[in-house]
Amino acid sequence: MAAKILSDVMTRHVDTVAPRCPISTAAWIMKDDRISSLVVVENGKGVGMLTERDIVRAMHLDLRYETPVSAVMGTPLLAVGSSMEFHAAVRLACERGVRHLVVAGGDGVPLGICTASDFRYHIDHSFYVRHRLVHEATDLEPVLVSPQSPIRDVADRLVARNVPAAIVVEGRRAVGIVSERTLTRIFAGGVDPGTPVADHMATPLRILLGDGLLDASRLMQSARRRHLVVEDEFGRAVGLLAGDRLLYLLRNDYENSAPDDRRFIERQRRADDEHLRLSLEAVEDGLWDWDIPVDRLRLSALGLDLLGCAPEAAPVFAFAEWQARVHPEDFAAAWAEIESCVEGSAAFAVDFRLRRGDGGWLWTHCRGKAVEFDADGHPRRMVGTLSDATERFRMLHALRESEGKYRSILASMAEGVMVHDADGRIVECNPAAERILGLAPSHIRGSDDAKLYPEAVQADGSPFSAEAHPAAVALRTGEPVRDVVMGVRKPDGSLSWLRVNAEPLRIDPNAAPYGVVATFSDITPFFRP
Repeated sequence: MAAKILSDVMTRHVDTVAPRCPISTAAWIMKDDRISSLVVVENGKGVGMLTERDIVRAMHLDLRYETPVSAVMGTPLLAVGSSMEFHAAVRLACERGVRHLVVAGGDGVPLGICTASDFRYHIDHSFYVRHRLVHEATDLEPVLVSPQSPIRDVADRLVARNVPAAIVVEGRRAVGIVSERTLTRIFAGGVDPGTPVADHMATPLRILLGDGLLDASRLMQSARRRHLVVEDEFGRAVGLLAGDRLLYLLRNDYENSAPDDRRFIERQRRADDEHLRLSLEAVEDGLWDWDIPVDRLRLSALGLDLLGCAPEAAPVFAFAEWQARVHPEDFAAAWAEIESCVEGSAAFAVDFRLRRGDGGWLWTHCRGKAVEFDADGHPRRMVGTLSDATERFRMLHALRESEGKYRSILASMAEGVMVHDADGRIVECNPAAERILGLAPSHIRGSDDAKLYPEAVQADGSPFSAEAHPAAVALRTGEPVRDVVMGVRKPDGSLSWLRVNAEPLRIDPNAAPYGVVATFSDITPFFRP
């Protein structure tokens, strides 16, 4: 029987967004389509990946809804060929600490995607003969939160632990679960991050620690869930079973497989190495390889170039030399992430500044994973990527710097302000908008004009069609809309008259708007229809 390759298991539909797409729109797409990732495409080629984990990180950073996905997407895009052997692909995903592999053609155009669920659905039955019990794949130190925990705190804890879900408990009994998908839906809906998690948690699926792993996998597949709460015989939550943990068991099986099997898989793996190398070079990211016992860290030519080293510079560093290049303010946090990986964590991703050859500092994004272990299970070798994060940090700094001014200006305005994304959904509003409309922000965000004002009327009393709302017109035509009079019903049944303006938002003046900002004032005391 021929070995499975990625073209046998991949999902052939690839959902994409542009780098300038607002993260709120991307989160809404994930929510509506029930998908865990989007490929970020520019000029037809993949340049990055946005996952639910990135959306949770955006919540943790308290980024605005209109922040472009380029500020939080993962780079480089890990693209492989469709002929890559199944087990080699699983091993690569585990080594890189990712749950998605993009399958691309030689021209870099995405052809499909393999998620952790795709891999899990194609695991052979023999795997469950070798691994019979749930406890073999269970995280026995899960994140536990109370029902009263604010959504913001849950996002912070998931980011800090680099885990996909938290269990909501009362005492030690699970009453809910909050996953990255749950938080993505919350973000898409514009929910106040201070809201208790009890208002949005999902009902947990449960399994006993001593139950069969095959039964657990079937339960996840039939319920279309990726996480199970693992309980002991007394009904206490003792762990979390995430579907992607099965892949690490499968990877370990490969490491311990017969030499002939490994040689076949390695041949398949080497056939895709050049494809992967070219993909990485296309996005100008460096590779690093750390041999821990001999204290040797090797950088690729692109990595040396990032550091501003001369082409003839030695590509090998002792770790102390590498440490000396890390900014003193960043080393402790960076080393904590790396050390967690050395101690057995699945992977790490961390940002820090490195000193370049000219003495300047470069913000970098470093990802890594232990790939070889000694007989006692201690890592012998780690590999990863190093990318230039200067532009992302410049953008985040600018966003944070402007956040206070932006909030202060909006809060001080007497006019109502609402920001719409490219699909017309409202992603931001100010206190004046809430006051004028008599609505809570959670009711406004995530809605659109047609839903917000279902009984809106024009100055002559005729109904407002959905297409005639000022924000919809500005999005459709790309032109500003001025001084439109609109009558809207408030929750108490009273009719208020508004004067509305809408301005399209663009990054490129020749491109379609990526959103609209609408302003309105209450003219009820002065207007007579």
